[in-house]
Amino acid sequence: MRMPALVVLLTGLSAISSQSQPQEGDLIATSSYGGNGYVVYLNPASPQSLTSLVRSTNPASWVRMAANNTDVTVREHVWPPGGTQLVSYVPNGTSRFLVRGACGLSGFELDHDGRWVGVAAGISTSLGSFLGVHEATGAVTTLFTCQYFSATDVAIDRDPGGMPFAVSAIRCNPTTCEWGLVWNDLQGRETWLLPPAGSWGGGIELHPRSGDYILPYYLAKNAGSPCVARVSRAGVVTTLVSFDATAARVTQDDHVWLSGTAGLLQYDLSGNAVVTLVPHRPPGSFGSGIEVYGSRRLVCEQPPAAPHSVTVTVQSRKPGDAHQTFQLACSVARRPGLRFANGEWLDLDVNHPLFALTALNLAPSVFRGFYGTTDARGNATATVSLLGGWPPNLGLTIFVAGVIYDHTGVRTVTNTHWFVAN
Repeated sequence: MRMPALVVLLTGLSAISSQSQPQEGDLIATSSYGGNGYVVYLNPASPQSLTSLVRSTNPASWVRMAANNTDVTVREHVWPPGGTQLVSYVPNGTSRFLVRGACGLSGFELDHDGRWVGVAAGISTSLGSFLGVHEATGAVTTLFTCQYFSATDVAIDRDPGGMPFAVSAIRCNPTTCEWGLVWNDLQGRETWLLPPAGSWGGGIELHPRSGDYILPYYLAKNAGSPCVARVSRAGVVTTLVSFDATAARVTQDDHVWLSGTAGLLQYDLSGNAVVTLVPHRPPGSFGSGIEVYGSRRLVCEQPPAAPHSVTVTVQSRKPGDAHQTFQLACSVARRPGLRFANGEWLDLDVNHPLFALTALNLAPSVFRGFYGTTDARGNATATVSLLGGWPPNLGLTIFVAGVIYDHTGVRTVTNTHWFVAN
């Protein structure tokens, strides 16, 4: 996978502005130069000010908001001896290693059980493995062996009618390696949406409003310049924009930020138009990973040791969301959702009976604390009890999201996370 370099001008931290920590809505980008890794951030409304969050001795690639929605988790390459590691960085620059040296760990995403899920490469042309890395303890679990060599990125889907994991996968033979888009279930069975007959090596991002996948750096075999593609669940490919990108991040207001060789590009997915391009200053100052700070506003955690109890944490970093009213809801799907006046989407099936049951707080003994007030940090906690009242062996994914509001209306809409009613 291509790793655009962070230019030498940024190796001197004194040349970059400094502030206490990134703010909600800032863009987090990763890059590498001269064997070092960099995590930088900027306010897209005033992109002339670029701030270094951390400088590491290891090249950095994918980046995600940590489970607490304050720290950022970064995949780093370790040379020598090789392999990758996940590191969680506090905004003040201190770090905590989640796992060291997991061979070839790919892009990663946070599942409902407190684990980051990613694909580890096989040796030579052998098969790779799905790994789960526990966010709190760093414990590594092999979930299953996949039928391809490795991956560049993973998106957790869990929509009805599909499989839990969508992967930009790499399948190799003794002479060549090719990329494709594949679904995996929890047993390692797979369905190829885009067979490995073309070439694309970027990330993958789920678009929750449609169920489509956003694929940066899509390049069909014998085609022209790389582009950003949108792929439906039926495997239909639509070109969004001709832009040499590596990673993507969809926002609650239905835009996607793309990290590419020309800079950071914002694209309106509803209007199908480029909004803005934040160019490199100087060229090459952004790299492979892209994240929006504060975007993990809601997290579900269902510990494997106690799967009957789910903790739902609300954690907004948006100024003014402290001491405000919140309301959560559940549904069995993300669509059709609801767009509020502030432009943000609630990605829940609002027509399902479970949505009304939870949004109107009609089952408070099961869905506890789904309505209340955030604390001084914009946080709140709710729980779901799966003891009794649920059909046995249901195996159904339940999606959770919510809103924070005041007398003027909805201020903030959370992302959607999930748990599994077993």
